[in-house]
Amino acid sequence: MGWPARQRTHAPHERDEGVENDEGVDPDDGVPPDLGPDDGVEPDEGIEPDEGVDPDDGVGPDGEVPPECGGPGDCLDFRACVDGECVDPGESPFAGAVILNEILVDGAIDVDANGDGDISAVEDAFIELVNVGADPIDLGGWLLVERDLQGLPRHTFPGGASIEPGEALVIFGGGAVSEELEATPGATFLVANAVDPAFANGLGLGAAADRLRLLDATGDEVVVFEYGCEDCPTPAADRSLTRIPDLVGDFDEHPETALSPGTLADGTPFSE
Repeated sequence: MGWPARQRTHAPHERDEGVENDEGVDPDDGVPPDLGPDDGVEPDEGIEPDEGVDPDDGVGPDGEVPPECGGPGDCLDFRACVDGECVDPGESPFAGAVILNEILVDGAIDVDANGDGDISAVEDAFIELVNVGADPIDLGGWLLVERDLQGLPRHTFPGGASIEPGEALVIFGGGAVSEELEATPGATFLVANAVDPAFANGLGLGAAADRLRLLDATGDEVVVFEYGCEDCPTPAADRSLTRIPDLVGDFDEHPETALSPGTLADGTPFSE
């Protein structure tokens, strides 16, 4: 609804009524006849050029420009941060060493995947990462992001986080992880630490389609996984999507039980 029109509150003046042009008015009355255009006004009086302004504010003593970013979280749409500049992400040197092996999207299953006693389409969603390389990998500063919540990482790995060779790392959308799952050999279980200002989205994975990316500390892409599009895997009701065979195959509906967070599809631990 627009604002109401402003109402006139005073009667309009009658133009020139009772006053002849210039009648009784001396155009110079009250103005000294010899007042020049600059009299009494010094153009720079009290103001020094650039006073209080440092032309190099924000620039180093040698004229260097401050870095644009310190990590991918500083860059719009989680672009990569390389040498202090935001650039389009490339492929991480860790791509192929850390892989996505299994994923359960929001709303795809009606089961207590994290074992905390509560069934939640958001909290029981999970991703399973596996280190198929030969060395431990430092995950500090890595981000898990998805397509629709670009400004809010779904999980930020703290300093000191790592994944050992041959082991799995499972991230649930929320809730708590049961002691039974915690005891799984060769697997670590986490809960997404995304903090949203208005509401919790967990991993934020769309039930029908989405795009998930795992970014290293510079913002380069370790894992890119898309589902629900043409030529992409389609989430199945009551089952996760998993590689068949584990670690090396393409994604398809889970072939055994409905899901197997932290283990191979047949329930075998990744490592003892």
